[in-house]
Amino acid sequence: MTKTGRKRVVVIGHINHDRIWRLTEPLRAGGRIAWSSRETRLGGGGYFTARRLLDLGHDVALLSNLMSDAHGENAFADLQNAGFDTSLITQRDGETDFADILLDPTGERTILSSERRLFRTFLLDHEIAADAFYVNAPKLPDTILASLNRAPLVISQLPLREGELRAADIMVGSKADLPDIPIKPLPTAEFSTIQSWSAMATSPTRSVSDLPAPRSNNTRSRPPSLQVR
Repeated sequence: MTKTGRKRVVVIGHINHDRIWRLTEPLRAGGRIAWSSRETRLGGGGYFTARRLLDLGHDVALLSNLMSDAHGENAFADLQNAGFDTSLITQRDGETDFADILLDPTGERTILSSERRLFRTFLLDHEIAADAFYVNAPKLPDTILASLNRAPLVISQLPLREGELRAADIMVGSKADLPDIPIKPLPTAEFSTIQSWSAMATSPTRSVSDLPAPRSNNTRSRPPSLQVR
């Protein structure tokens, strides 16, 4: 891989500690359910996206939080050893909260999380720059929002909390995130543009200069409707 093809990508998202229970049958009210195996591993949408980008040869920085207990310290060391830039990870006092994931034989999953875990926040005391940002977080501080405003490429996931306005070239979501918006096909031109921008996040050889120009004087504009599938 050439040095010019290596992009710096900042992934903003939680690094979860998942406890996965593989059930022998689907959940049912009042039932007694057996499990066949269980495992504990790092998880979360942000973590898995970052891992794939790292595998593709990019310079990946994780902007996240870990606790200061043994679980957090071990996770921090594992991420460093894997090759991530961990300089943007905040280590906080306290114990790691685990998420319990119940996975049944049909692939249906149920996730159990503590209330405290659901309201974790991100810390950043200064603006940062990167070739691209991937965001998997419902609420961000002003320093991160300002960094996104200046970034060449931002891909962000729904949902957003408290009506937050966020600069993004692509928003990723599901029908469940926007139940009142009808599903309809993207116009060919818009779909082609999205494919080109998406390639930037996954290709180690694409350059920012290869991408379609943003709309109207380098400013991001709100699309007439958000397409979901």
